[in-house]
Amino acid sequence: MTSITTIHLRKWLKICLFILISGCIFSACKTTKDNSMAVQAPQKNKKFVINEKSVKEMIEKAEPLIEEVTEMKYKKKMKHEIVQRDVIRDELTQDLIPQIKKLLNITNDDMVKRQAEMTAQITSQSILGKYSLAKKSFYIVPDNVGTVSKFLEVKEDQLEDFVFLLVTHEMVHALDDQHFDLNKLIASRTTVEIAGAFNSLLEGHAVYVTNKIADKLNMSETAKQTSVKSAAGVSGELNRMQQQAYHSIYVKGAEFVEAIIEKKGPSIITAAFNSPPVSSRQIMNPDEYLNPKAVTGIDSVALLKKVAEKLPIEGMGTQSIDIGGMILRTLLISKGIPEGEAGPISNSCINGVMYVASKQVMQTSQNISLFLINFTTNEDAAKFDDISQKIDKSEIDQINAKLNAYYKILKEEDLNLDGYSVARSREYETKTDNKIAKKLSSTAIINNMYIEVGFENMEKLTAKEMREILDLIYSEQLKMKQI
Repeated sequence: MTSITTIHLRKWLKICLFILISGCIFSACKTTKDNSMAVQAPQKNKKFVINEKSVKEMIEKAEPLIEEVTEMKYKKKMKHEIVQRDVIRDELTQDLIPQIKKLLNITNDDMVKRQAEMTAQITSQSILGKYSLAKKSFYIVPDNVGTVSKFLEVKEDQLEDFVFLLVTHEMVHALDDQHFDLNKLIASRTTVEIAGAFNSLLEGHAVYVTNKIADKLNMSETAKQTSVKSAAGVSGELNRMQQQAYHSIYVKGAEFVEAIIEKKGPSIITAAFNSPPVSSRQIMNPDEYLNPKAVTGIDSVALLKKVAEKLPIEGMGTQSIDIGGMILRTLLISKGIPEGEAGPISNSCINGVMYVASKQVMQTSQNISLFLINFTTNEDAAKFDDISQKIDKSEIDQINAKLNAYYKILKEEDLNLDGYSVARSREYETKTDNKIAKKLSSTAIINNMYIEVGFENMEKLTAKEMREILDLIYSEQLKMKQI
């Protein structure tokens, strides 16, 4: 088996960063020294110009419409200013660093900084307008109008509607902020899964209200879709992973908001922000949010902490990411698993965690990895094992199809371990990018918990240590059940 944790670490990070960026990006702007500049957008369009006057007119037009749809009143007029992308880039970097460090549990400060800088640089090129939680003001970035409208194929005759709907979207964030203190809510999200569920509510409400207003004003479906993509920082074709993350937060988020409003009326939004959804299961199944069921299972994060205390990780940097249905679904679909298969198994995910301890020795990367995930039933844990084996086979075929690359299985065996319905190990060697790695991994199932453990280039760790870790996981989860 190819360890999900080691093979897909970069994908986990990209998924999590996309989820985080949707929640914290709009708090990362500063104003420029000169707010009076007028920018033509795009250059060939002589009819519509973004300046203080046009933005102010849009805000005045949108405010009563938003209040009508939401049945909430602005406590004060939303401020607006013009900013430049380099300022957003620098501020977004600083804003992302604590979010990445807190929610992704990365102990390497240089890695945190690099991830924040890379994400901020890319995102700053595709933001047209965002509401700043820090300054309580709407910022628009006219420097990006040309590139964004080109990427999203916004036609000249749709440009004004496109910008108006973007302004409307961010104004909904401003209204929610005035009523619910979004800064406090975002800061209190403790895991990526909880943050993702909240971002689905946050962005879903903005999309829902904006779409209602667009329909009221008979604006085109294209203007609606492109304005949402601009608000999400989309600047071109999305890969499968990005498509699914975008779909989960913006599309399913809007469907969630619409569903709870249809059942409870607009006032349910106040209740939702006061007690936000905490999982993608609730976003995908609004009835579960409105009528929560008791879902029992071992806390994977707590179990990991117990196990990690006894791992041989001295001198290694560590990173852990909690795994929920949103991230799991996104990863599976990005690996080619059909929605009809990825959706149900992801909805069955109660909780999970991915953990990697690593260090660099000369030119060799050494890693110890763990992947724990709880499902609602034993059968779903077994189904996920089947899906993982499909991904495993695909990964092996892809590596072996490359020039100067290989995946050699050296030894495979089934393990007879107390408490496990499935336990198997594989010793193998890979060569990719002219680097040879020696690996040992195990896949196992305890009741409704799926487990992976992996060693990479850990010469002193053998099958004996692998079995000891699996025994440790079993004994620790047994203790947790008895409490």
